[in-house]
Amino acid sequence: IVRNQSTSVVYGDEAVGGMIGEVNMENGGSLSLGDSIIKSHVCVSGSAVSSVKGRETVGGFIGAFKFGSLTIKNINIATNVFGTENNVGGLIGYLESADVKVEATTILDENMMVEGKESVGGLFGCANKTLLQGPSDNIVNFNDGVVPNMDIFKDQFSGKLYGNSNVGGILGQIKGQNAEMRNFSAYCSISTLGNSSGTRMGGILGAYENSGVLSVNNCVFKGVLNSNGGDMVGGIVGYCDVFSDVAVDGK
Repeated sequence: IVRNQSTSVVYGDEAVGGMIGEVNMENGGSLSLGDSIIKSHVCVSGSAVSSVKGRETVGGFIGAFKFGSLTIKNINIATNVFGTENNVGGLIGYLESADVKVEATTILDENMMVEGKESVGGLFGCANKTLLQGPSDNIVNFNDGVVPNMDIFKDQFSGKLYGNSNVGGILGQIKGQNAEMRNFSAYCSISTLGNSSGTRMGGILGAYENSGVLSVNNCVFKGVLNSNGGDMVGGIVGYCDVFSDVAVDGK
């Protein structure tokens, strides 16, 4: 799916996306998204005003993607994404059994907002048994004891993110036994909704809850994370299940 543009207002209840509601590839296959622009308000059950609230599994591009390989290249999103429940992402709300590769930078407008209650991410709301790989030109060869210049990383999410639980600059929540994230960056502000205290909030990943192996490699967060006095808050990862094997690589 290439060279598309959406400037509409999109409404729905569950699995709502600015371009595609849900993709289910349970019988196998792959999908490539490229050179597309989303300029709209993506909202669920509500009126088309600047602050719209709705339900779950909402994404700026795709509501839900399941069972398959997904390649993303040159996607430009400048939309506000709102949901009152779970699985809200600036790009995709929910991923399941997916292999996702971002071949080129996904630029999101610095003024866009992504807002939800739980499992909220700048790019992805919730990922279940999913591999997430960012651009190869984000890879840096670190020298021992040397902290790299973060500005050499490509910017994947640069907007404003709001949520109360499982909130991350790139990904809100990971489920499933094994998971890996590499080569992602978020230059953004992350805050709770209203005066509530937040929990399990991270600059890159909000929470990883299931037993298994979690690997986070070559990821960068540069911005402000305000949990309003909450707990389980981290510059890269907010919370990891104590039964998990965790590898965080890079500086």
